[in-house]
Amino acid sequence: MPASLANPSYIYLVGGRLGKIKFILLLVLLPLFAKANIEIIYTWSTMMPLSIEGIIDVEQLCYKYDFQCTFVFDPFLSVESLDTELTPYAQTQYLSDELVHLGILNHFPGFAVLDDGVVQGNIHLGYLEPQTLEAVILGRLK
Repeated sequence: MPASLANPSYIYLVGGRLGKIKFILLLVLLPLFAKANIEIIYTWSTMMPLSIEGIIDVEQLCYKYDFQCTFVFDPFLSVESLDTELTPYAQTQYLSDELVHLGILNHFPGFAVLDDGVVQGNIHLGYLEPQTLEAVILGRLK
């Protein structure tokens, strides 16, 4: 949730009493529309340059649809070797046994779409252009 929505005084200053009512309605209704149970797990490696390019595409898509996003850095490499601008995208190097068994580490990049922790469709391996990435992810949620 954007910081401005989390601050009721900001809403009151912008919209007066009506703004405060809209804010309360937003807090009540937002959970009904939120996709917080959808998670994209994206695996990437510095050894595969297109996987680095895909980080921003996945991040923007998750922001657009309010999906949770977990970036998993190649567990076969050292996080200490990363450039500082990439370090925030090395959130973890650990994956569930299920994802490893499904082959998410067979190639980088890879991603899985989870709904309430359940993998939707199959694991995708390889880079996708932003429009195709969006179509594939949304297709897994139908």
